[in-house]
Amino acid sequence: MVQIFKNLNRLFLYVLIFAACFEYWDPFNIAKDFSLARIATIPYILSVLPFLKQFLNFKNLLYFISPLLLLIISGIFSSVFNDIYVGGIADVLNFRIFQLVLLMILIAANIILFPNLLKGVLNVYILAMFTMAFLYTLFGVGVEYIDKRLFLFGENANQTAMKTALALLLLISILIREKLKFKNIIKFLILSLPILNLLISTNSRGGLLTFFIGVFLIILLKKTNWLSKIGLLLLGLGFSTYLFIYIMDNDKDFKARIETTVNKGDTAGRTHLWDSAYRIIEDNMMFGVGNSGLLPSMKIYSGTYTEPHNVLLEVWLIYGFIGFIAFLLFLFRIIKQLLIVYKIKGEFIQLVLFFVVLLNMLKSGGAMTLIFAWIFFAIFISSIYYENNANLDLNVKN
Repeated sequence: MVQIFKNLNRLFLYVLIFAACFEYWDPFNIAKDFSLARIATIPYILSVLPFLKQFLNFKNLLYFISPLLLLIISGIFSSVFNDIYVGGIADVLNFRIFQLVLLMILIAANIILFPNLLKGVLNVYILAMFTMAFLYTLFGVGVEYIDKRLFLFGENANQTAMKTALALLLLISILIREKLKFKNIIKFLILSLPILNLLISTNSRGGLLTFFIGVFLIILLKKTNWLSKIGLLLLGLGFSTYLFIYIMDNDKDFKARIETTVNKGDTAGRTHLWDSAYRIIEDNMMFGVGNSGLLPSMKIYSGTYTEPHNVLLEVWLIYGFIGFIAFLLFLFRIIKQLLIVYKIKGEFIQLVLFFVVLLNMLKSGGAMTLIFAWIFFAIFISSIYYENNANLDLNVKN
C-alpha cells in the first residue's frame, strides 16, 4: 500500500511540473477560472497527505522558510497600515503568495524525502518544454496575439523564453556530464533544437541574453583545467556568435528589437516603470503600499495599472523595507548553500539556473506570483540537501 502511495505521489508531482510549463494554456476554455497548473496542484497535494508527518520532520527547512514567514507577516502589516486600499481579508493576506510558499515547501520536502525524484522532476521539465516546442514548431499550436504581442500557450513570450533557456541549459549540463558518444550527441540535438527554435521565436531579448549568460556561467563554473576551459569558452563564444548572426539574418522582428535595444537603450517601457516604482518607494520607504495598493499606486505614478517588472521593486512596494530584507535573506540563503555545494562537489547547474531565474524575475511583471519560479525555488532547496547528503539528518549550515 505504501508503495502505491509513493507511485501516486511521484506521478502527480510529475504531472504538476509538466502542467506548470503550460500554466496559462487554455485549450478547453477553463483557464479564466482554473489554470492547468492549479488543476494539477489539487491531486498533488492530496498525494502528499500520507507522507505529511514525514515532511514535517525536515526542521532544517526552517532555514529557508523563516524569511518567507517574515515576508508574509510584513505584507499583512503593510496592508493594515495602508487600509485605504483594503476592501476585505483577501487584500490583507496575499493568498496567492501564501499558497505558492506552501507549495514550494511541499515540493522541497517531497524531493528530500524521496531523493530520486530530483532527477525525474528535471527530466519531466525538459520533456514538457520539448513537447511545447514540438507542438509549436510542427503544428503551430499555442500561438496567440494579444494587443499585437505574441503569446505562446497563453503566456507572455518573455516567460516562455525563460522556460526554454532553463531547459536548454539543463540539456547542456547533461551533455557535459555524459560521455560525448554519438548517441548522446544525437539525443541532445533532437531535444535541444526544437527548444532553441522556440526560444528564438519568442523574440525575447532578455530570454536570449540570459541563455547566453547561462552558457558562459556553465563554462566558467565547470571545474576543469585552464586549457579545457579556454577551449570551452572559445566554443561557447563561437556558438553564441553564430546564433546571434543567424537570428539577425533570419528574423526581422527579432533583429529590429535587438537594434532598438542597442541603438536606443530600449527596455520595452520598463525604465519608466522602474522610475515610477522608485518614486513610490521614496514616499513609502518603511511600510510599502500593501498588496492591494500596488496597482493603484503604479497607476498614479506611471499612468498605468501594472507591476514594476522587477521582483525586488515589487517586493519593496508591497511588503515594505522589512519584507524586502526578508526576501533578500531568502535568496541569499539559497545562493549561499548552492555556493557551498559547488565548492565541495563542483555541482554547478543549480547555481546557473538560480541566476537565470533571478535575472528573469528582475525584469518580469508579477514575478512573485509565478508558480514556475516557486517550483524552481523548491528544486534549488531540495538539490542542496540532495547534493550534500540525501537523508533526513542533513544539517544545513547557518
